[in-house]
Amino acid sequence: MKEMIEFILFVFISSLVCNGWYIATRIGMVFGFWEKFWEQFTQISDEYPANFLFPEWSRKPISSCIICYASIYGIIIFIVTMAFSRELNFDGFKTVLIWIAYTLSLAFSNNFLHNKLIQK
Repeated sequence: MKEMIEFILFVFISSLVCNGWYIATRIGMVFGFWEKFWEQFTQISDEYPANFLFPEWSRKPISSCIICYASIYGIIIFIVTMAFSRELNFDGFKTVLIWIAYTLSLAFSNNFLHNKLIQK
């Protein structure tokens, strides 16, 4: 039971971090340059492919889709947390299963918090 509560708290705190980063990177906010960078350097159409550095699909999980944040930022948060945890128990298959459950839970939690807190 203790592990389940810790897992839920971990997902909730990670979701707060992702939503906070999403808000902070909107144009006009503190880190608005991040969104502006990805808007300017991603290929939205095939008309001018030489002017862009990154394909459009790379922009969503990094700067514009709160649900997609679970993939990139979720991995970063998960790895950093596992690296600094006191138990450093990497069981291989068990860790992969926990990571999959964490990523799916984080995607749902990101969407839920975004809809409830930000898009009122």
